[in-house]
Amino acid sequence: MVLPALLCVACNNSQKAQAVDVQEEDTVTYKINGNIIEIRSNDSISHRVDIISNDASAGLSESYSFIGKKAYLDVDSIIRCSARREELAYNFTRNTKLPLTVTIDNKTKVDFEYNYSPKPKEEGLYARLTSGKAGLLVKEGSIAPKIEDIRRWLYDTGNFLEDSDIELMYDIYKDLSYKKTNNYRPEDFSSIPTIKDFSEIRYRINTNMVADYYYLFATDNDNDLESFIRDAVSDNFAGASPTSGATFPCYRSKGKGGLLTMFLIGIDKKWNRQILPVGVVCIDNKPPYISTKNESYHETNSAGRYADALLGNNRIANNRAGLEASGKSVGSKLFGDTTYNDYKLSGFNITGVPNVDITENITVTGNEFRGNVAGFTIAFEKGVKSVTFAYKDAKHKVNLVNKKSPYTFNCYLPLNLGDNYIEITAEDKLGNSNERSEDVNDKFNSLYRATFYVKMVRTEDESSDININVNNNVDVTVW
Repeated sequence: MVLPALLCVACNNSQKAQAVDVQEEDTVTYKINGNIIEIRSNDSISHRVDIISNDASAGLSESYSFIGKKAYLDVDSIIRCSARREELAYNFTRNTKLPLTVTIDNKTKVDFEYNYSPKPKEEGLYARLTSGKAGLLVKEGSIAPKIEDIRRWLYDTGNFLEDSDIELMYDIYKDLSYKKTNNYRPEDFSSIPTIKDFSEIRYRINTNMVADYYYLFATDNDNDLESFIRDAVSDNFAGASPTSGATFPCYRSKGKGGLLTMFLIGIDKKWNRQILPVGVVCIDNKPPYISTKNESYHETNSAGRYADALLGNNRIANNRAGLEASGKSVGSKLFGDTTYNDYKLSGFNITGVPNVDITENITVTGNEFRGNVAGFTIAFEKGVKSVTFAYKDAKHKVNLVNKKSPYTFNCYLPLNLGDNYIEITAEDKLGNSNERSEDVNDKFNSLYRATFYVKMVRTEDESSDININVNNNVDVTVW
């Protein structure tokens, strides 16, 4: 590890300077000032510095190198950057003094005693959701294991502590782990809920933010957030909560869905604002996406002859192109693939958020069509509630709750000779449906519907008479 890149940072936890004179050994000199060891060289070659705890149970062993005339070894920073925080926290629980040996170029040895004391934290803005449906966002610097994890580590390593000392060790571990950062990530990404909207959901927040008007707003881009704040000021703060202790509704732009970051916004009477990320939620406001599958099969008529039937794709290519043009993902489900997303919103770095596709996918395959009987197989994802097949005034709704995929069935549809167009729609368990409506979103929902085309013709029976009863054998063409 190159020394200057890490060790030229002033120590915020410096103790009183130890009265140590400059020591000389060949071309290297050093001087100790509190937790800082200043190392000087009379040449321009590479020098190696090793720092090791005399007590092996502390587990500290670090090596660095530097080239140049001067470098600063910040022991406090090295302690706090160590990957052996459990061992160090355990050691400081019993004794706040840690004897160290610093070796320069494997020949100059410096005896150093580090005295641990908690690092003062800057009191900054904080906000944490205490109720409501959301995955919590926390600052990376504030993330530490649970006290149960400390107990488990003590048990696994055979180290016993009284309960009061375990709590002390836990506090020391959190102090060693603390970093001032602007990075946030989900506290537990598997707890991120999927909801249809924010209606009837209210949130409570614990925060030290001081403002005259408070909002919760969920978004996925900065322009959307800025527009909301501008509209809030323009509307004279309509819908604002007057106190941070209030119960909050959460707002979002109309139609906004997918994985959204929730922000607490505070605005004073002079329009100054403060913003903090507090949570992540998945808004599923899109209906299931239906596609059809190409297959060939043969149907035997009464004469023993075979009539080929091609089950073709409806407008799936156009539908998928429309989805991609609208920015809708047709990829993996939430948590289905462990892929994560890092992004920046309002100056905050949000990391470790799982990618999400809020659409439930359905594939419909036609099986056999004989007169008024139509057979289908439905392959579906677990969020699908029902699929409806409609032909003219006839409808057949298939409830898929508690059914296993794929599901095969026959239904009554009064198909006619010639061209028949069967419309397929679906609804998910959150109530998102792509059935036809007067809603402004119906044009978009049409991308999720499917139309099954069936052409029914008469076939000859074994006596070469024309069978005019379409309830009997038919030749079927589907696309």
